Amino acid sequence: MKTFKFLFLALITVSLYSCGNDDDATDDNDLAETWNLVAFTYEGTSVSTTGSDTIESSFNGVGENINSTFTFEENPNTFSAQGSYDIVLTTTINGEATTETYTSSESGLAFDEDGTWTLNGSTLTIAANNGEIANFEVTTLTDDVLVLQASQETSFEQGETSQTSVINVTYTFNDL
Repeated sequence: MKTFKFLFLALITVSLYSCGNDDDATDDNDLAETWNLVAFTYEGTSVSTTGSDTIESSFNGVGENINSTFTFEENPNTFSAQGSYDIVLTTTINGEATTETYTSSESGLAFDEDGTWTLNGSTLTIAANNGEIANFEVTTLTDDVLVLQASQETSFEQGETSQTSVINVTYTFNDL
């Protein structure tokens, strides 16, 4: 479970990388405003192997009690993400499912990031002041709705143990 908490927190603190489709143009002017985060979900899989033993798992997280805003400004292109949220996380390991709720007050789940952003086609790149960079695909951008999606695949090996994880996340915002 510790690995799943780490992967999620790493994702939420804007440490994921993904590729978007640059063919669809998105107007920077539509993005530059304050957005209220109204929903987010993430899901993924993980496969860990030690010697001949393999553990497969999947996870689904849903944001609840969300009280977060993201502000994008132009000239210069800066962003600020502030607020808190809870997570309901369902993890299935080798067919056995467990569901836990992580609250912002107990787990310190919060957005508190500032940095810069660029929009190239439909790819939004966010560079946090802590040096971490994230790419999101802007799948919806209207006067009232912003939807961002991202994917991350990570792999590591240590001794006889290897792990590969895939995480997909979707953030949905409404205009404030």
